[in-house]
Amino acid sequence: MFPPVALLGLGLGLPPHVLSQEEAALLTTRIFGDRLAGFPQFERVFANTGIARRHCARPADWYAAPHGWSDRMAAYRQAAEALFVQAATAALADAGVDPAEVDCVVVSSSSGFAVPSLDAQLAEAMGLRPDIERLPLFGLGCAGGVAGLATAARLAAATPGRTVLFVTMELCSLAFRQDDGSRANLVATALFGDGAAACVLRGGAEERAFAVIDGAGQHLFPRAQDIMGWRIDDGGFGIVLSAALPQFLQAHLRPALSRLLVQCGAEEERIGRFICHPGGTRVLAALEEVLRLETGSLDHERAVLADHGNMSAPTVLFVLDRARRAGLPDRAALTGARPRVCRQPDQDAAGGTVTAPIVVKLLATAQRLSELVIDRRNRAALLAQGAREHGRGHYPWMVLLHVGWLAGLWSVALGGASGPPGSVPVEPVWLAVLLVMQALRLWVQATLGRRWTTRIVVPDGVPPVRTGPYRFTDHPNYLAVAVEIAALPLAFGMAGYAIVFSILNAAMLAVRIRAEDRALGRRQGPSPAPVRTIPGDRV
Repeated sequence: MFPPVALLGLGLGLPPHVLSQEEAALLTTRIFGDRLAGFPQFERVFANTGIARRHCARPADWYAAPHGWSDRMAAYRQAAEALFVQAATAALADAGVDPAEVDCVVVSSSSGFAVPSLDAQLAEAMGLRPDIERLPLFGLGCAGGVAGLATAARLAAATPGRTVLFVTMELCSLAFRQDDGSRANLVATALFGDGAAACVLRGGAEERAFAVIDGAGQHLFPRAQDIMGWRIDDGGFGIVLSAALPQFLQAHLRPALSRLLVQCGAEEERIGRFICHPGGTRVLAALEEVLRLETGSLDHERAVLADHGNMSAPTVLFVLDRARRAGLPDRAALTGARPRVCRQPDQDAAGGTVTAPIVVKLLATAQRLSELVIDRRNRAALLAQGAREHGRGHYPWMVLLHVGWLAGLWSVALGGASGPPGSVPVEPVWLAVLLVMQALRLWVQATLGRRWTTRIVVPDGVPPVRTGPYRFTDHPNYLAVAVEIAALPLAFGMAGYAIVFSILNAAMLAVRIRAEDRALGRRQGPSPAPVRTIPGDRV
């Protein structure tokens, strides 16, 4: 918490060019042509964004031509200057504050840069004093609206009566890349727009304030650098946007939010409205789940997304403007998410990236393929010795379950619908659990030797196995498989995925264990001594 800061005014800015979602889809189709064949979800992505229109810094034809750093930054400077003046002027007028009263200006922008910074270049034209303090911020990305406002509030709180102007503008459309046919870039064309917002703050409480800021905080998520941000290379900014962002929020936001509210001295039950950055429809659905809100509660967020798309940092302040016009509750909380700016990833000789998610899934896939090879050898030997196979009816469904589970994990490892390969962070705790389960599987296989199969194969005259992990549990391999089905998705923040496949796997195991018990009962009577195999782990 810090001393109260009055939020006196809020202003918005939009560039003049409006692009409907249908026009954006047609333009993207015209630019990428045959390259869209590798992205069959293209039309569905544009249709499901919840976006009707966006404002862009340049007319549509500009995006159809190739561009490099020089003309991108020239376009940024021209459009950003206009948006800065538009939003700042509107905020000062809304606050009833003369530009000469401003003591400090904070500017957040991550979609371009200028040296000297835009606030310095525009100070005289805006009527700001020569002794004004300036703080330009770069790299906050989508969190720039909330984090930048928090920084401005802290500066205002430091001195009662101090007036701070905060401006954020983002020109995401200027990062559109014709040379990048990745799913992340194509999804970005369906989501992002341009805009600006500004706020006027003053240290201390004032009657004319439409809100008072009395606390702020930030949380840095480790190993989240590949969830969203910029990739910087010779062609300009390139989007980093993972399909796993909603799952990441579901897995990690709740504990971080609880700590931040405690830090700010706020009780969640007293928060009348969460004002969120609308990153997309799936992100909003995830936020409603994490914040324990009814579906559709984030209505202002969806309205801003429909009218303007995701403008990065300014978007949450557009939501704040709608919320204040509708009537703010006694307490509200603004939330945003921050990306990372990164270099071009190192590539192997084939030109692709090899990252932890891909390596883990390669190992999981290789393990299952090797088990099929071992099963084929052992099963053939057992059948040649007169053993019988049981439960054939459910076995193809078990295979389908595991193939579907792996296929879904691979889709995320390779970026899903909107991320570059390997753009998912790894949770080391769940990876450690996974490694323990793999050790258990190997222990079971070593204990059973040539008796191990993936099916229910019942040989005659084989004594029961009482060694190894079977000293502790009747079904050690089923335990390993059940934990693995959950742990591998959870290692990549996919809680919902883990729950769905755990339920399906539990149903499959119920059928499989009954089939094994029936097979053993027919051979050994009502109380058979088990000999275990894997995953049909009794013979």
